Amino acid sequence: MSETVRIDDEDDDGAALVARDAQARVGTTLADKYRLLRLIGVGGMGIVYEALHAFTHRRVAIKLIRAEFTTSPRAEARFAREARATATLTHPGVVDVLDGGKAADGTLYLVEELLDGMDFGRWVATRAPAPAEVARLGAEVLDGLAAAHARGLIHRDVKPENIFVVEGADGSTHTKIVDFGIVRWTDVPADDSALAATGTAHTQTGAVVGTPVFMSPEQARGESVDERTDLWSLGAVLFHALTGRHPIQAESYNALIVRLATQPVPQVRALREGVPEDLARVVDRALLPNLGERWPSAVAMAAALRACTASDAEVAAPGGPPMAMQSPSAGVSRPTVRGPFWAAAGLIAGGLVGAALRPSPHAPTRSEDRAMEPPRVAVEPPRRRETEVDAASAAVVAPPVADAGVAAAVVARAMVPRPQAAARPMVRVAPRPPLPGAPIRSYE
Repeated sequence: MSETVRIDDEDDDGAALVARDAQARVGTTLADKYRLLRLIGVGGMGIVYEALHAFTHRRVAIKLIRAEFTTSPRAEARFAREARATATLTHPGVVDVLDGGKAADGTLYLVEELLDGMDFGRWVATRAPAPAEVARLGAEVLDGLAAAHARGLIHRDVKPENIFVVEGADGSTHTKIVDFGIVRWTDVPADDSALAATGTAHTQTGAVVGTPVFMSPEQARGESVDERTDLWSLGAVLFHALTGRHPIQAESYNALIVRLATQPVPQVRALREGVPEDLARVVDRALLPNLGERWPSAVAMAAALRACTASDAEVAAPGGPPMAMQSPSAGVSRPTVRGPFWAAAGLIAGGLVGAALRPSPHAPTRSEDRAMEPPRVAVEPPRRRETEVDAASAAVVAPPVADAGVAAAVVARAMVPRPQAAARPMVRVAPRPPLPGAPIRSYE
């Protein structure tokens, strides 16, 4: 686990105070059996610690409900719903719940396995994975979502921070879905009276729930959701990993919600041509605004990702090299002579020198010399990015010149250096999304 404490509500004036109070609990013992060793992070509703079980000495992660929510029956029901919903899942792609309860001081807690690695957003930023690797891990996340959906659980907050990339000692990686804090449980067990009393939807009609930049259009409109909502959110996660930007961008929270609800998402390859077509199609379909046009299930989308023949070419990730430096032709060697003028000059020079070396029409020649006479030269200059193509980049035909002195003069003139054009500014990748609870900033 990272030694850095993550505070999701980074722009809240009270965030520092909450973190300070949370830090004060480090070193204490919870429920007479869990010694809190280290503060891991502070979220909108909970606080997470690394802890040590007093009897087994197993290191675990413990999530506590924040003090200001301990007197809220609704918050307590939500916390209990998360604990019981996650505990019903026994899948390698979902974090394991080991224990839970209420301490003597009234603090609600949830004990989970301690994971070694980093969240998906940090993994993409630090590893700059190839598209094939993004597709592989995306399929693993879908396996976990499929298990949740089979239990009637809609996560509703699929985002990079809630996908944990676990790294093995051998360098292998696999994913774990975490934080079912706003889960929608459509099939509450009949014998669970406490949860049944809260209803199955758990969210009022018209309420907007989720993390804005990864929220589906139906979530933004406050409409009913199903498993395809989670697929849209995962599509948004993969879109960001492959292109370096969010599917929908805006300058404020309100503008973002409106755009999510009304505007289509640009296609992946419209932003990054280097992404393999089959992978781009899978992500594009997940992000369609109409529920009926998306992938019908997590199982179907996972199968499509695994069928992708993604290339091994690297795609720049957020935090990596500027996107402008990762064009589809990256890695291809280019001539040292650049620009339309120098390309034309080189071509003319080659034609003139070749023509100067031909015998004069008035001089005696042999038939074999005439047969070896060099033809006119038509060479296409090095191809540049499409946005830079102009008339000067067209193929140049060098006419034959009989006078070698004239040819030498033209070549010498053509080789006089010309001032270089001002370099175009590079387009850099958009920054990572704000942590949950932070105001929406511009990602253009």
